[in-house]
Amino acid sequence: MSSYKSFCCLLLAISLHRTQANPEIVVPSILIEAEQGSTADLVWNYTDSPDLLFERWVKADTDNIIAVRSPMSETKIFLDRAELFGLASLRIRDLRKHDAGFYELHTIYADGQTANRAVELIVAYGPASMDTIVHPYPSYEGNNINLTCVTDSLPASNYTWTRENGDLPSDRMAYDSKSGVLSIRNATREDVDKYICRAENGVGSPGFEFADLELRYSPRSTSLQADPGWAWREGDEVTLRCTTDAFPPATFTWRREDDGNIPGEPRVEQNRMAGTLIFKGIEKGDVGTYVCEAENGIGQLDSAKFVIDQVLEPLPGVIDSMGQNTEDKPVTKPPVSDERSGVTHVTSSVLLSLVAMLFSLTVCRL
Repeated sequence: MSSYKSFCCLLLAISLHRTQANPEIVVPSILIEAEQGSTADLVWNYTDSPDLLFERWVKADTDNIIAVRSPMSETKIFLDRAELFGLASLRIRDLRKHDAGFYELHTIYADGQTANRAVELIVAYGPASMDTIVHPYPSYEGNNINLTCVTDSLPASNYTWTRENGDLPSDRMAYDSKSGVLSIRNATREDVDKYICRAENGVGSPGFEFADLELRYSPRSTSLQADPGWAWREGDEVTLRCTTDAFPPATFTWRREDDGNIPGEPRVEQNRMAGTLIFKGIEKGDVGTYVCEAENGIGQLDSAKFVIDQVLEPLPGVIDSMGQNTEDKPVTKPPVSDERSGVTHVTSSVLLSLVAMLFSLTVCRL
């Protein structure tokens, strides 16, 4: 009878051992936050000392194995910035953005049972990969325009907009610090500038990015100047120069207001891009009103006038009627009149006679 009881007790002990629950995996926090470049401790514990067969730490979203450990073999670490510490915890140094994600501890107990628990790692980082977007593009004067600043950061950044030259006019410009959008209403050519976006989220240093606002607009404030500016004389080289405010740059067309005709090359040269009208040798017939028209395909053209009211005679000895410098011509003596020539001959005869008389007197004395 005692033998039977002993056998029953042994069976009961074996049964209790097989049905005894394994220690559970517990985590103090399922969410760990750390900044880029710092160290994160992902902590797992057991409710009791476990009888383990195998442990594995895995980055769940990529299935990358970080470390494995078993009482029967050597512990292996597959991430050079990682190490195991404590009962079952994982430490990752020099955090990178791609380290963020879910990490799981997979445990196999000695009786073949398994368990796992996950911890999420959030890696906070400052503004990076910033960019700006101008919409619409291309932009025209009078458009409503949005400059949008975007960046990669965690947590999300707050945005501030400024401009390189001057302040943002509060009546037409405003920005949203959350979305990073700078809104410009009824844009004018005075708004053309470099705009600066600043992004910051309290992690690391603020980020900066620039947006160049270019507006397309029709010619305006067209003006004309002459070089030289006055006292034009026949044969002078005179340049009329036309300028305007336009983008893209304007091209220029010239005409005379009275008959519309302008002499052609080589005496008069026109440059449609530079806006110049060059008289290589101005003439009296060039007197008139000259009109410069500027256009760039946007809106209406703009024009300016210049009056050449007179062209003076060339200065004596400088410019002749053919436009040639008279100083370059060979000098020709005027012919001598007969009367003057005769005087010249008489004077010569008298001198010869006097010389002969003086010679005779000298000989006689000798």
